Amino acid sequence: MRKNWIAVEDMDQEVGDVELLEVPAESLESDLVEVTGLDKDVEALVADGDELESDTDTIDALTDNVEASLEEDGMDETAARATDIAAEAFSIKWGIRRQTIGAEAFGNADSRRQATMIAAESLKDTAVNMWETFVKWIKEMIAKAKDLLLKLTNAGKSMKKRATKLEARIDSGLGTVDKKDVTGSFIKQIMIDEKVDYAGVLAYADAAPDAVTKLGAILATSIDEAGKVVRAGVVTDEAGKKSFVTTEFGKKTTKAISVPTGAVGAQIRAFPGNGFLTSYIGTNKIGQTVFTSAADKGNIKKVNTLTPKECTDGVKALFKIGETLETRLTGFRGANEKLEALVKAVEDAAKKLKDAKAEEREAARKTLALSRATVNASKAVERAATYSLTQAGQGIAGYVAASISAYKKA
Repeated sequence: MRKNWIAVEDMDQEVGDVELLEVPAESLESDLVEVTGLDKDVEALVADGDELESDTDTIDALTDNVEASLEEDGMDETAARATDIAAEAFSIKWGIRRQTIGAEAFGNADSRRQATMIAAESLKDTAVNMWETFVKWIKEMIAKAKDLLLKLTNAGKSMKKRATKLEARIDSGLGTVDKKDVTGSFIKQIMIDEKVDYAGVLAYADAAPDAVTKLGAILATSIDEAGKVVRAGVVTDEAGKKSFVTTEFGKKTTKAISVPTGAVGAQIRAFPGNGFLTSYIGTNKIGQTVFTSAADKGNIKKVNTLTPKECTDGVKALFKIGETLETRLTGFRGANEKLEALVKAVEDAAKKLKDAKAEEREAARKTLALSRATVNASKAVERAATYSLTQAGQGIAGYVAASISAYKKA
């Protein structure tokens, strides 16, 4: 029977003396391929959300400008063309149908005001449709997150199995060191704040179970509070900070990660796999929380072979990460359920935009901006935790396996 050797992630070296017989389709690596694919889908959805946010803000600004022009009898033909081109581009991008009016209607004073009023109403409709698109985006994000959390549970089980097999191999005796250093793609996975930090990754694993449970509760509370604010329709400065989510989980860093001009109170935490969670208060006085990864950073090609004790410590950490993924993600599932409740509040707030007066519309926009920031924060924190847990697990498993292969039995 042929052995299915576990290999270091990038196949730089084969861990041939680690007799961990696994069917490839049922291996840890197979589970993590699925997790990585879903995480990339979530990352793409986050990027879509950022683009939708920017485009919605632009439509809101266009609406305000068109309404303001009515104070001077409306837009002229040049302004009308520019506005129509911008609005049409966004409408096509997001699949929104809108009413248009020919630029020639703005050519004379008699028809200009009436044409501008029609243009303003069309833009209001477009703004409402943009927010309805945001609601669809939230629903898609929730669905994708549910799939990801399920796959992560399976990956956790596989990590525990891998930890058990690695432990058995270590207990059988490693022999003497044949290679003083090892290499592999796992090196980047055990980096925190762009530095190799194996001890830091082990400490992270030790803190993970309680930290993940606490994060789930924090997110659920934040989403609940945002829902209350959206339903009330008034965002105070204090309420705006509810979407500012930070944590003691991860490593505090002063690394310069760019935040928008005018943002204040930035806090940054670093995670295994060079992940970063950044929280700040934006210029609209609403908290923002963003996750980014710099997995390609770092040019270290080899690391010292682990001692037998360091291998054993790694196996214990791997088992704890697996246990966390398998049993401690319920808080994130609960937060996603809270998001489903927030969706209804967002839908109701979006409907009020159409007939709202200027000052009321501004308040409605701010409640919607808070809901958007809350959704973004929830996904950012969830991704920071799940990304770093899988990176740490992969990194530890790869490092321990590579180190075992560096020993030679007498």
